[in-house]
Amino acid sequence: LQLLRYLLLLVVIFISNCTLSQVNLGDDIKGFNNVDIGFSIDLSSDGKILAVGAGFSDSIVGWSSVYRLENDLWSRLGTAIQSEFNSDRPTSECSVNLSADGNILVTGIPFIYSDNDSLAGLVRTYEFEGDKWNQKGQDLYGTFNSHFGIKVLISDDGNRIAINERNFRDSLTVENIGRLRIFDFIDNIWTQIGEDIYNDGILWDFSATESIDEIVLFDFNGFSKFYKLNNNNVWESQIGFNDRIHNARALKYSDDGSSLSFLSNENFPPELQVYKKNENWVKFANTISSDSIVFVNSVFLNEQNTKIAVTGYVPVRGGITNHAVSFNNYCIVYECINDEWRQQLIFKTLYNQLSRARSISTSENGIISIGYTLGVVQVYDLSEVIGIEDDIAENESILFPNPTEGMVRLKGHSDYSTVKIYDSNGRTIDLQVIENEEIDLREFPSGTYLLQLGIKYYRIVKQ
Repeated sequence: LQLLRYLLLLVVIFISNCTLSQVNLGDDIKGFNNVDIGFSIDLSSDGKILAVGAGFSDSIVGWSSVYRLENDLWSRLGTAIQSEFNSDRPTSECSVNLSADGNILVTGIPFIYSDNDSLAGLVRTYEFEGDKWNQKGQDLYGTFNSHFGIKVLISDDGNRIAINERNFRDSLTVENIGRLRIFDFIDNIWTQIGEDIYNDGILWDFSATESIDEIVLFDFNGFSKFYKLNNNNVWESQIGFNDRIHNARALKYSDDGSSLSFLSNENFPPELQVYKKNENWVKFANTISSDSIVFVNSVFLNEQNTKIAVTGYVPVRGGITNHAVSFNNYCIVYECINDEWRQQLIFKTLYNQLSRARSISTSENGIISIGYTLGVVQVYDLSEVIGIEDDIAENESILFPNPTEGMVRLKGHSDYSTVKIYDSNGRTIDLQVIENEEIDLREFPSGTYLLQLGIKYYRIVKQ
């Protein structure tokens, strides 16, 4: 009998994983005329508006475009945006980021010649009005060859921007120290808020909360730096990690500032780590790694930050030199169960192609977009994988008693054979075979839980 229960449990786990799926939203967005799109991408909060920035062009500098999903097609919103300046090289990246509603766009073009013919960097912000994108505020420039705008972020309301000046040099030592600058839109002018935030070495990456009032970056020596804007518009240093993280890339701060994910490039393939903040920052669960897939980027998928999507690729090697001749691209979804990251879903994206994954973005409702080298952007709906809260049967209960001291009965429902149990943070903590229409919560601490029966979810309080 015990063996039968165990086998049934394995079957349920297998079936539940197999029924999870992703849906390709709209058509693929592709580059044109040697314009390599997908260097940078960003989705609006509802996943219906997508901004795309170019990574390579023979002649167009700082190309970007915004698309809206209509009738399962991505249609351009207004006209494409590009600068009137020249680049000193064909790699003319354009970083993009959208406000929550998708109506305000910030663009960063790190490699341009400005009006005085010096290689600087240009950041511009636009607002969609009527049927076109109008510039919002003035142009912002960096210093000579500083890669100003290599990454830009905009707050949810569109009135604050953060700009990475990756290669900024100290005027006295002429050493690369990197600089981060934050601006607020005040009286139709972008006005710097707080002092410059400097790094110790090239500023490879940074991340921020949705309101850009908290910021994180890693210095050249592997030490984390956290900052929070106080009421006097001063960026105050906060407690960082005790651990040193060398070569951290693809930083992703959760919207509420309670979690941080990043790729550690100290080893190859890169490994994904997640930290959570209580009083101090501590590592959350195990390191996520793969022996075959080269991780590139990641995003949190739910408010509890217990589900995460990771993009990566596997080189396909061939020829006499055994070099990569193509790439198989994947997206993997992990869920933290009992303080362990477990693979929940894996699916192929671009397969056997010359392109490989590089950028990623997510909406608040489980839509993700993936940008690839050589100019391809795809969008997927993962809401079925992460959605729980919207399906909770608040006014319908089949559980008795509720609250309970331990044993829970199903009232008139003998057709359910298993129950999946989640804690208040959305983490899966148990999967039980139901016997005699009873669920056993006696070993669980007091608190609120979600019980999944079939496709419905029910709240229950354990006293």
